[in-house]
Amino acid sequence: MKKETLCDAIGMIDDHFLIEAEAFRTKARRPRWVRLIMPLAAVFCLLLLTLLPPADEPRMMLQIDPAAFEGSGAEILLAKDAEELRSESPWHPDMAIDTLPVYRNTAYAGNDMNIAEMKQVLREGAARLGLDGLTIHEEPDSGRVYIHGEGMELEVDADLTLTIFFEPAISLPDDLPFTYTASYEECLHIANILKTHYAKLIGMDDPQTMISGGDRFIDGSQHYQIALYEKGSTDSDTLLNQQFRSASFHCDDEGKLWIIRIHAPDLSQHCGDYPIISVQEAEALLKEGTYLSNVPYDIGEEAQIAKVDLVYRHGQFDRYFMPYYRFLIDIGKDGDMRQYGAFYVPAVASEYIETAG
Repeated sequence: MKKETLCDAIGMIDDHFLIEAEAFRTKARRPRWVRLIMPLAAVFCLLLLTLLPPADEPRMMLQIDPAAFEGSGAEILLAKDAEELRSESPWHPDMAIDTLPVYRNTAYAGNDMNIAEMKQVLREGAARLGLDGLTIHEEPDSGRVYIHGEGMELEVDADLTLTIFFEPAISLPDDLPFTYTASYEECLHIANILKTHYAKLIGMDDPQTMISGGDRFIDGSQHYQIALYEKGSTDSDTLLNQQFRSASFHCDDEGKLWIIRIHAPDLSQHCGDYPIISVQEAEALLKEGTYLSNVPYDIGEEAQIAKVDLVYRHGQFDRYFMPYYRFLIDIGKDGDMRQYGAFYVPAVASEYIETAG
């Protein structure tokens, strides 16, 4: 075929076929190693995306209502000196905790009670005591559900605390006295007995002892509270267990075990994990006057800090379960005893805090 005839023939070919042919020719020229590496590159990109940390979601602002700190009485403790006051908290200033969770308080004043959840907690507690099948009674006006069993009554309130009343009260082994004025050493001994006998009932595998209090009544008598909490796998887990998953034990006037309270508030509404400030930053804010308290005493640069602890507040007037530094400040004498007032500084970084009202 002549050159001119060939050109004429090509010119008559549909453009669509020419484009497909060019694409095929280009593809055919691609080196073999390129064809092999492209799928591997795609897999690598997907793997990289799965390993990258997710972008931080914006944290919601936390609203603090100063009225929540205006309780029925000023939070003032009496003691001969600060060394008498004990918290037995697992927290210490050198603990490596950068963030802590915040939860919405589902039992906040004005919220509807979750009767179904209260009943579920009651059934689980009754089952551990072998009290299945008993009738559950409701008292919405008093904010509780309860059952009567042989030798005991169980109730659950709006914040999901399970309270067991022993009727009659129970004597501890060897008739060990359990009294309101038991010494610190006596309380430690009692706590060890309670661990042995009630760990299964309170649902703990490795219960830790918490003896708190040490402050004094007006008559000078000293008192402590006994509680147990589960040891966690990390420092923050242990702190959260101590704050939210504990069991306290209470005596009657005859030195017997009368009440066990198992504290397990609803933590289902997680607001997020928030960065916390250091205790040194909190102390600076305290002395600047940035604190919350119902103690009628002004804090200044000369404030005498007796104790500091990291705690969660979870009363019915707290919108959120959030961490605070609780400072005990020496506010002067009362007779032959010292007075220590409680002042709270939010442990959550200030950019996430706003004040209600």
